[in-house]
Amino acid sequence: SLVFSFPKGFVSKIKKNPRIYQAFLWLMWRGLTRKVLSLDGYLHLIYEKLFNETGNPKLPDKDPTNITGTFVLTPLERKETFSKWLIPYMEEMVLSSLAKEKKYKKNEVIFKEGEEGNRFYVLKQGKVRISKFSPLGAEEVLQIIDESGDFFGEIALFEKGIKRTATAIAGENNTVVIFIERNAFLSLLNPYKQSSTGILQMLCQTQAKRYREMIKKIQLYYQASHGALPLPLQLTK
Repeated sequence: SLVFSFPKGFVSKIKKNPRIYQAFLWLMWRGLTRKVLSLDGYLHLIYEKLFNETGNPKLPDKDPTNITGTFVLTPLERKETFSKWLIPYMEEMVLSSLAKEKKYKKNEVIFKEGEEGNRFYVLKQGKVRISKFSPLGAEEVLQIIDESGDFFGEIALFEKGIKRTATAIAGENNTVVIFIERNAFLSLLNPYKQSSTGILQMLCQTQAKRYREMIKKIQLYYQASHGALPLPLQLTK
């Protein structure tokens, strides 16, 4: 309700028609993702103003040989990871069949900001921190993901070729993530098919939450600068 405004009773009314509600959620997710991407671009400008010297953050390199190898989850273990999503059994099974897994060491990079995103990630065990880095390499942790079933990297689902808006780093040894390739996951979200309303609802809720968190962060930067930083258009209204 803090992101979009609708007439009273509008959502409950369209829920009565599953196809219309599904299309509504699809459009909501797309709209929320555009808002998040817009604010991310603004945060990048803030970083450039606050940290005007150049430099590259020193991150552990991704180890292309550190794939799971003999480490493989059973179909049941994969399915259990998706159980908190509260989606139909058959969709849990489909997701499980599409998923692959990978294990990371502490401080190993899962993906870097600016890379092209082509995978959607779900935490199985361990911890992942989502961070942005200043030009000098200072890390600001945006989010800690530490519950099995929580997902990240969903911005990559928005459109092909989109860049990662933050860096994902394993927070402890033996962190296990499940990933699904973008094209495979989107096959479940096609608005012209009977795709999962539950998955779309979850994506909308997550994007709305992240949008609100980014608004709060921008407001804090603005206050700390005593008004020296400009506000995005959506905060000036």
